[in-house]
Amino acid sequence: NGTFGWATLTIDTAQGSVTQVVADATGLAGNELAICYNGGATFIDASVSVPTPGEACDDGNIIDGDGCDSNCSFTGCGNGVESAGEECDDGNTVPGDGCNDYCELEYRGDGVVQPGLDEQCEDGNSVDGDGCDSNCTFTGCGNGVVTSGEDCDDGNAVNGDGCSADCIVNVCGNGAIEDGEECDDSNADDGDGCSATCQLEVCEHDMCETGEPLTPAYCDPCVQQICEVDPVCCDSGWDGYCVAEVFSVCGLDVCGTGEGEGEGE
Repeated sequence: NGTFGWATLTIDTAQGSVTQVVADATGLAGNELAICYNGGATFIDASVSVPTPGEACDDGNIIDGDGCDSNCSFTGCGNGVESAGEECDDGNTVPGDGCNDYCELEYRGDGVVQPGLDEQCEDGNSVDGDGCDSNCTFTGCGNGVVTSGEDCDDGNAVNGDGCSADCIVNVCGNGAIEDGEECDDSNADDGDGCSATCQLEVCEHDMCETGEPLTPAYCDPCVQQICEVDPVCCDSGWDGYCVAEVFSVCGLDVCGTGEGEGEGE
């Protein structure tokens, strides 16, 4: 009868019926056994106390779709029982949670923004690059959908994970300095200050010191002049003759040597 409370029942097994119902403080009285589908109750020979749930209806059966469903609620969208004409019924009439207020399934591309499905937008199609992509997120780098102008899109704005924050594939020469790179000048050329492996190119050692060959592009312009007249300095090794040529070729007295000094070292 839709009333909450307790009823003290006297059961007559011979007759298979309730012979007495004593009203409690909530006003439950008469022959109204307020238990869902009580028409199918099994009687026992005893006096029992039965908890009365909140029922909207009770037609004595557990058949759905007959006006009063098996959960003792009126047949209809939002009662938690899927019945004829419904694609779903999640017990509410709130849209955006996968089952809308008409008990229709919600899905990506249905034209309705569904926060419960993590949708940012809904344009009713599965076309990428039109402002709202097929995963129902706004078109742009970092949404997980590769669109025009992007080499990749891994759904984040993190560098060094294979796809940069600018949606460029993480490779040396893409213009973005990433893990393991000292520089990236957008090319694969050596000799321009940033090598083909994206490492800074610096002069191997001071031109006033002997050692390995020097690379003119990384060093003082004087090194280029010396290597033009004495290629050995940049091919085989920077020896004492090369150091002396800092003065004799470039006219620079920065190594503390005069012309000819250093020869044979």
